[in-house]
Amino acid sequence: MFVKDHSKFRRFDYENAMNNTNFKLGQVVIKNDEDSIGVVIQLHEDGDCRTDMFGNCSSTEVTTATIEQIKKFRPELLDSLVDYTQLDLSKDQHLMSIRSNGTEMGHVEIFGGKIVTNGFIGENTYDNFVELIKGLQGFDIKIDDFFF
Repeated sequence: MFVKDHSKFRRFDYENAMNNTNFKLGQVVIKNDEDSIGVVIQLHEDGDCRTDMFGNCSSTEVTTATIEQIKKFRPELLDSLVDYTQLDLSKDQHLMSIRSNGTEMGHVEIFGGKIVTNGFIGENTYDNFVELIKGLQGFDIKIDDFFF
């Protein structure tokens, strides 16, 4: 889970080590064995991070918080979370590849505000992700076959 704008949770303009692959800015984490939830507001060179609630921590001390944990321990974050139910169709881009049993079946792209497929799965256009999934059912494609 991520917040839309991590800078709303920091008090200073921190320098960040963008090569830190353990965390991402705005990631919502929960401290292991505690009910404390924080937003990642700084990335450190050594792979650690700083949160808005409990300061510096390492990847062994925290995990990504689930929506249930956020609702229970820090519900005020709910309005700040990124809404992953809405697909941004405003940018033309490759969205994902689809493989089944190791064989490439095709690609899904966003083009002209629509979801477009190509390859073995056919050249089709869909208005939303639900319609795409329905269209792929005939190819025996499961969500596990999607690669972002």
